[in-house]
Amino acid sequence: MRLRNIPGADDAILNSEYCIKNPEEQKGHWQDCFDKVQPLHIEIGMGKGRFIMDMAALHPDINYIGIERYSSVLLRALQKVEQNPLPNIKFICMDAADVAGVFAKDEVDRIYLNFSDPWPKDRHAKRRLTSRQFFARYDQILKKDGHLEFKTDNQDLFTFSLEEVPEAGWKLDASTRDLHHDPVLNEGNVMTEYEEKFSSKGKSNLQTDRIEIEKTPDTNGFTPLIPGILFILQLQCNVFPEQLSSVLSERPRSGYRFRISHGYLPLSCSHQHKSFGSCCLHNVHV
Repeated sequence: MRLRNIPGADDAILNSEYCIKNPEEQKGHWQDCFDKVQPLHIEIGMGKGRFIMDMAALHPDINYIGIERYSSVLLRALQKVEQNPLPNIKFICMDAADVAGVFAKDEVDRIYLNFSDPWPKDRHAKRRLTSRQFFARYDQILKKDGHLEFKTDNQDLFTFSLEEVPEAGWKLDASTRDLHHDPVLNEGNVMTEYEEKFSSKGKSNLQTDRIEIEKTPDTNGFTPLIPGILFILQLQCNVFPEQLSSVLSERPRSGYRFRISHGYLPLSCSHQHKSFGSCCLHNVHV
């Protein structure tokens, strides 16, 4: 889909106090852009900025940076924040592939990926923001115990993302294929414009999925989780695929979310609960 060019968008970005020009010059010094030194969270592909601005308003004790490639889209975010100023948010107009050149090692505490371009053709797989190539970039900027959260309504992209997590050496913390009906992972969920639009209309075919990941190297050969399965998984210790296969058996109905960790988080599960065609794991000790 071609984006409509908005006359004056580039000039508005250039003159806005909220948009950082020459972001590579801030590498290692992003806290200097804010009034307070606080944890730094970034959203890659923020669109019109609804999600990250709501997060900044809800969490004044966290600094936020929104990254958007297209100036005509970023302009909408700038217009919103200038009407409702926030001291803990900044924007960058840049390609996501350049994040490692803009942020220093361990400079970012959390990364958000919301409804990213699925790049459906196989030859474009490396362009997906959850590809192993992008995980390698995130690994360079995310703190050791940092987290990445990902939401999508594209089942193929979600399955691909689950498979890329272990290949990139990260660990999955939690996941669901039916976010809006999941009482655990939907708690505190802040919606994007797209997500809110379809949810408010009662669109049952909006399959919102979420994954949450924590950064820690994986050296135990953890293999991809079984595609097509709905689960909530908390990892706190070394987990092996044969221990999961016996309990993950049902196909999902809709919706996905995951949390991944790049570290050794125990897999804990005290009971198995099945509902809405899902399989949920909580407090399982291996």
